Amino acid sequence: MVFVATANPDGSYGNRLYGLNAQTGATVWGPVAVSGVYFGSGLTYDSGRIFILMFDGAVRAFNASNGVPVWSTQLPGYWYAGSPNAYGGMVFITGNGGLSALDEANGALLWT
Repeated sequence: MVFVATANPDGSYGNRLYGLNAQTGATVWGPVAVSGVYFGSGLTYDSGRIFILMFDGAVRAFNASNGVPVWSTQLPGYWYAGSPNAYGGMVFITGNGGLSALDEANGALLWT
């Protein structure tokens, strides 16, 4: 699978998330609407989940096999322009709220 976040076709805030077949490029699932102020800063994958960070600090997790939302968390601060990184059960994010770690399972803020 390949996971892609794109801008909304009408230019409105938020993104569209897709799961694509890595062999053929065919859409397996999506688009899944991802709301947020402005646009996404990036996405990452770990342990069967996709994590997408929006510019406003909203972080969302999705099931990688079907695109179903799992959880959503709002980080402190007001801008996040880097891509998240997931490893070892945590999602690491940096922005003007500092460096933060979220629990991959439920989105709980572990530390900032």
